[in-house]
Amino acid sequence: MKLALHEKNDSFQALIILGMLLMSCMVACQYALSQIMYREAEENLVEKTIQSRHLIDERIKKYYETLEYVHSVADSQQTSREELNGYIRRVNPALKDFILIGAVTPQGEMIYGDEAPYDILPVLQQTMRGYEKIQYHCSGIFEHVIVSVPCWRNGRVCGAVYGILNSSAMNSLFYHEDDDGIVFAASHHSWQLGVSSMMPESQQAAHAFFNDENHWNNLAQKLYYNGHGIEAFEQGEKKWYMVSVAVPELDGWYVYRMTPAWTVDTPIHDVLYLVMAASMVLAVLFWLAMWTLDSNRRESQDKLVKLAYIDELTGLYNYAGMRRKWHTGGRKPVTIFVVDFNSFSALNMIMGNEYGDIVLKKTAAILRDGIGSGEMVCRVTADRFAILMNGDGAAARVYRLLEKVRDSVREYTILLSAGASVAEEGGHMNEAYERAITALKYAKQGSNTVVFYDQRMYKEQQMRKRLEEDFEHALEKRELKLYLQAKHHLQQDGWAGSEALVRWHHPELGMIPPYQFVPLLETTGDIKRLDLYMLKEACCLIRRWLDCGRVVYPISVNISRAHFASKSLVKNICMIADSFRVPRHLLELEITESAFIDDAATMVERLHELSEAGFRLSIDDFGTGYSSLSMLEQIPADVLKLDRNFVLGWERNHNNSLIANVVNLARDFGMLTVIEGVETEEQAAMARESGCDVVQGWLYAKAEPVADYERRVYGGGSDE
Repeated sequence: MKLALHEKNDSFQALIILGMLLMSCMVACQYALSQIMYREAEENLVEKTIQSRHLIDERIKKYYETLEYVHSVADSQQTSREELNGYIRRVNPALKDFILIGAVTPQGEMIYGDEAPYDILPVLQQTMRGYEKIQYHCSGIFEHVIVSVPCWRNGRVCGAVYGILNSSAMNSLFYHEDDDGIVFAASHHSWQLGVSSMMPESQQAAHAFFNDENHWNNLAQKLYYNGHGIEAFEQGEKKWYMVSVAVPELDGWYVYRMTPAWTVDTPIHDVLYLVMAASMVLAVLFWLAMWTLDSNRRESQDKLVKLAYIDELTGLYNYAGMRRKWHTGGRKPVTIFVVDFNSFSALNMIMGNEYGDIVLKKTAAILRDGIGSGEMVCRVTADRFAILMNGDGAAARVYRLLEKVRDSVREYTILLSAGASVAEEGGHMNEAYERAITALKYAKQGSNTVVFYDQRMYKEQQMRKRLEEDFEHALEKRELKLYLQAKHHLQQDGWAGSEALVRWHHPELGMIPPYQFVPLLETTGDIKRLDLYMLKEACCLIRRWLDCGRVVYPISVNISRAHFASKSLVKNICMIADSFRVPRHLLELEITESAFIDDAATMVERLHELSEAGFRLSIDDFGTGYSSLSMLEQIPADVLKLDRNFVLGWERNHNNSLIANVVNLARDFGMLTVIEGVETEEQAAMARESGCDVVQGWLYAKAEPVADYERRVYGGGSDE
């Protein structure tokens, strides 16, 4: 009996111990489960917030493209400022989001559009440096969101286009609600911009959060370490969650999602209570409940994975999904192709966003059907796709896919380009993707092309950097050499002067032609130093010829258009000529016709100053299409140089009437005419028949060192 009781007691004790162990396990499991579910809920909220941020990024990109479109339209219209403003508003209904649109120069002069109600230049500082910008600005009692893009011309920023969003557009951009909470964008100083659209209860909660420095600091730490943050806070008797991610397009701005805690806590608590009840009733039910919970968890996780890694519009992987697939696929050698539409924003503006979505879906279907086993295609951004392919014929396959996409859209002509890079086994996908993006920039210079990243692209970047660094050295060591190309007088059958050209004799790289370093110097501003250097070299040569008693023909020296903006230009040129005691009429200063596109009034004013100072003036590359013939009447030029395209045009149709008309017009204005690019006797005869005074080209002389020029023009050797 005692034994039986003892056995019973032992069993009872075992049951108690087992029950306690079971309860302990259940408590531990419940705690672990709650952590997992809260973590998943946090990831879900963060992913949704990131998706909201992507929507803002796409909207901002659209604003940038719209303003760039405004500039391209304005740049192509030759009409008054008032007519231009009306034209811009008519041709682009998308501009309804802006209450004000205008463009200014770096000096604050209006180019076109609406004038800002306050000093806009300080706000546009970053844009004037070449960066697209969207920023919050408070002027008095008004809060504005200003979008701005730089105006580029020939590789330089010549101004900025800005637009001020209306209140509806600001609300649409920075505030919306969904089933899981309130989403708004804000900075530390402008958070009320998004909060102002909320209901009173939500506004009170937002005020409580933003006015508590502890919440700010906690959230800032999480953003710093994780790239996102979630903070719980209370307002009155109600608990909230605040989720935040940074907005790359807006410095110091973040996207916030404010969600009532019950929407997250209640489902989790309900599940936990259900698990606890089921476990205490019966072990079988406990395991069944655990199995059900696990199934639900997996289903929930699948949904989260789909939201995080699948593009909703096309059903393809997004960029995050492509990275995840890459890291789980063994990192085999593949070729990454980045496919992008050329001017997809124009398609959206003309045909509408719904049509644009149809084109994207169609593109996704064609690309997906065109890949094989073990390959992948994803939608990276709005109109950009990435394809991971195996095999040697991948480039040809992608080209055929581009053609197929183009042919599938009949209502609108579309063009696509692709950049490609090979990702080696074990390599990083991000590096290969960035190289493909670089190749895409080269591909977009054509249409429907596929360009692979190669060492040439890398070397070009390295070469530009080296030439920029070596230029200072080149000036000090006189590595930049003066070359002369003689000009021939047709009517008098003799030499008429020469043009000064520059060649860089690099001690390590050898001869560097001007087209490799002159555009670089124009972007860095060092072109002005090169202008003055060449003027000194030309003056030194003229002085030597005068001292030798030679007949001196004028030397024409190119002056960059960037130099004409300098008020000290005339003073510097006069000082150089006078320091060598060179008669000013022996210096012919050349300025290209395209220079008048920037600031024609300043150019004409500067040319008048140089003419009054006694220098000969020449308009180079006339006929490239930048200025009108009527401008010739305003320019105090002595020489009009016809571009080589006139010669090429004559060779195509053998009609010299256009050249003869331009020559007669120049003669009416008292200008000597020079035609460039004459390489054959037939071309020279045509120029003589057209009435041209002087020709310049390989028929008579190429650009050559000074010693060779002297032998050609004066005979014998150099006196150096």
